This record gives sequence, structure tokens and C-alpha cells, in this order.
Amino acid sequence: IGQVQIICPYATVGPGMGLDRSFAISTFIRQALAGEPLSVAPGITRSFCHITDMIVQMLHVLVAGDYLPYDAGSDDAITMEEAARVISPNVILADQEFQSNANCDYYVPNLGRMINRFRSTFALSVDYSSVAAIKDTYEYYKEVK
Repeated sequence: IGQVQIICPYATVGPGMGLDRSFAISTFIRQALAGEPLSVAPGITRSFCHITDMIVQMLHVLVAGDYLPYDAGSDDAITMEEAARVISPNVILADQEFQSNANCDYYVPNLGRMINRFRSTFALSVDYSSVAAIKDTYEYYKEVK
């Protein structure tokens, strides 16, 4: 059996993402499109990668990776409150605790760590910031609604 490229994608958003899933951005978009307030748990930070940036990163790993595991995504951290406010000003800070991904409040890929070396290996940056990726996703779903 040949060697396998391993890619761990982080929080990908963009046109075509399923709004039927329980991920934060898809939930925020569903709530906003329904005219509902967006419920946010304070203190949670993530990064969001636009699907086009993710595809470029994955193609680079598939073509030129060295068979080490790679995180792929954007390391542009944003709080969930900031992410929600990109979509709607109608945000409610919930006093209940939401389950956080990987049981940690700060969950952002480390694209520069030694085992990953994504930045130095491929000299890639992302075209979309977390804010721009979320905004583009929301604008797409407002159009197709």
C-alpha cells in the first residue's frame, strides 16, 4: 500500500455548505434568514476558512505534501460573538453553556507548527479572512433563499 496524505480541515464555510447541519455558522444563517435572534455562547473562539481557500490548500497537500499530517484552514481567529455579528446585529449572548467543538473554547489550526509546516512548505496564505468567509457564505444564502 502506498503512502497516504493526511489533511485535517478546520471549520470550512462558503457557498454549498449544508445549512441543515448543527454547525455554528449554518445555525446562525438559518436563524437570521428566519428573522430570529442569533444565540451565542460567550468566550468561544474559532477560525473559518472559505471553501475556495480550503480546496487550494488540499490540492497543494495532495500534489506536494510529504506524508505528514497537515492542518488545513485559516488561522484567523474570531470569537463566535464576532462571527454572529457579521451575519446579524440581532445577537443574544446566551447564559447557557453550548457544547464546544473538541471540548475547547479556542479551536484554531496551527498552520505553522513543526509537524505541520503548512506555511513554510507551501508558502500559501488565505484569500478570505474569517469575517469575509462568513460574509460571503451569508450573502450566498440570502440570494438563494
